[in-house]
Amino acid sequence: MKTHYLCVMNIPLGPYALHWSSGKDAALALQTLLVQGFPPPVCLITTYQQSTQRVSMHGTGLDLVEQQAQRLGVPLRAIELPDLPDNQAYQKQMDMHYQALAQEGVKAIVFGDIFLEELRAFRESQLTPHGLEAVFPLWHQNTASLAQQIGPGKIRAKINCIMRNRLPEICLGLDLEDALPHFPPNADPCGENGEFHSFVYDMPAFSSPIAMGLGQKVMREYPAPNAHLEPVRMQFIDLLPLSASQQNP
Repeated sequence: MKTHYLCVMNIPLGPYALHWSSGKDAALALQTLLVQGFPPPVCLITTYQQSTQRVSMHGTGLDLVEQQAQRLGVPLRAIELPDLPDNQAYQKQMDMHYQALAQEGVKAIVFGDIFLEELRAFRESQLTPHGLEAVFPLWHQNTASLAQQIGPGKIRAKINCIMRNRLPEICLGLDLEDALPHFPPNADPCGENGEFHSFVYDMPAFSSPIAMGLGQKVMREYPAPNAHLEPVRMQFIDLLPLSASQQNP
């Protein structure tokens, strides 16, 4: 199989899988590769919680992620995780899948991370034992510029989770471009400080947009990372897939 080269980092990129969170960073990473002429990934990798059937952290239902994969025409490799896996359990589960991908001929795993150095180092340490390359097409790009790639006629992303300590509730359920005017000055437009998560319902590579409605809002509180900070309050809004009859009553 032909080896391509990633212009952003000038490294070879053979057959690859893409870690797919369902949100804008994964879509931006994919769009970056496709614009440069790379083929689609051999599969999308998504982790989801066993009891809720939702994407870890984002809270997106697995049924919506399956719709994304169908519209991309790319197989989905959905990895079921316990609700609160410890690092050892998570590592064991991911090792099994990374090893299988390597045996299937995958050479690299693509991630949508932008800034977090510790997370990048962790991902690289996960892949090295399997002979897989970790690739970060968005690494250290300007997040304001990246956010400009999201909007009508481009990638369309709806905010489905916000950190209430950092963003106002009005942002929840809005498209990212409509929510940005409500962001406080210190908020990152790509949510790199954990401000929000999103769901991509359309992008140039989709065969058609995903129609959805908005459901209930849920607030969850998580312990603060240290005693000097207040607990982290995350607010979610449920995204509901619409049937053809609901779209055209």
